[in-house]
Amino acid sequence: MNDIEKVYRYGAYQDRTEYEIRIKAKALGIAGERLEQLIEQLKEESFIDDVRFAQNYVRSKLTHGRWGVIKIKGGLFAKGVNPKIIDEVVETIDEEYYYQNMRHEMDKWMQSKPQTEKNRDKLIRFLLGKGYQFGEIIKMLNRDGD
Repeated sequence: MNDIEKVYRYGAYQDRTEYEIRIKAKALGIAGERLEQLIEQLKEESFIDDVRFAQNYVRSKLTHGRWGVIKIKGGLFAKGVNPKIIDEVVETIDEEYYYQNMRHEMDKWMQSKPQTEKNRDKLIRFLLGKGYQFGEIIKMLNRDGD
């Protein structure tokens, strides 16, 4: 199997960003003009598409991980997605679904814990770790009268 086939196999295994493909190709010794031609070919074949990747990533992290916007943006940035693409895709998140996710995470966390000021602080830290913004968390807590 040659280097180009290895790159194709790497990209076929799961959706990858251009950045990830570049890193893999460089690790296989593909560089310079040859790398740029490969990237262009992969884009023309719709084999790599950072917008599609970002859309799938956001959908997955909202549905399965119930992540907040901050963590999603950080994950996309770490995968090498252009910040402009990140902002565009994050703008498409359904607000109602997003807040339902946060509510679900809050309820799940609070289920087994007494409602004390100490636990409220722990809940805030938990939700911050999930990527929700501090202002959103406080607004949700105040709305519930907690």
